[in-house]
Amino acid sequence: MTQSYILAETGSVTFALSADKVAAVASVGEITPVPLADSHVAGIAAIRSQVITVIDVGLALGEATSAAQAEPSLIVVEIDGHSYGLAVDDIHDVIEIENEPRSLGAPFSEQWRQIALGVLDIDGKAVIAVDPAAIVQS
Repeated sequence: MTQSYILAETGSVTFALSADKVAAVASVGEITPVPLADSHVAGIAAIRSQVITVIDVGLALGEATSAAQAEPSLIVVEIDGHSYGLAVDDIHDVIEIENEPRSLGAPFSEQWRQIALGVLDIDGKAVIAVDPAAIVQS
């Protein structure tokens, strides 16, 4: 069975997110910080007249720099009735994959292990498939 994935990048890592989990892809100009929020919560933003919580994927994964500092690309997902924008450095492509993610097996950080669904083989490269709900909850 063929599955569509969105390929995105944060820091130096490219990852895949199942397209059926994605409500929209958008750019955002301004993110309003939320006082006392967790460090990976970049703030809130308005996308198509809807307020969403913006999660900095890089910071959620322990990266030192923030994708949300510039004008990030957002992958909008719906989780438990709430909209979240996953801020990433770049969104590369939507691809079709026929194989299922296989187990990680390689040495990845604990943060990646918590959000990974497995590894996909894309053009001979190993790309981590991630769970958006796990990113939001990290």
